[in-house]
Amino acid sequence: MVNSEDYPVSDIFKVLEGFDILRTETLIVAVVAVESDKGKDVRLYRWQKRGEEWKVDLCRMSIVRWNFTDIYNIVSEFKQKYNVGDLVD
Repeated sequence: MVNSEDYPVSDIFKVLEGFDILRTETLIVAVVAVESDKGKDVRLYRWQKRGEEWKVDLCRMSIVRWNFTDIYNIVSEFKQKYNVGDLVD
């Protein structure tokens, strides 16, 4: 079961489910399904750990209207066009 400890969203949201795009000891980027008194939403978040606390860092937005097929196609095109491969840390 996921909770706000897994995905530290605002207290106005209840976490329904989440998917980590990237998770390290100091960074989380995730797609999170949430529910509030205004209804359900799917949001993109980026958290950065500052000290011992997770803080939202630049990104906490609804993504339900995004066309992920188009996004995938553009990213794939840019990767090929600009010779960008998988990055290794």
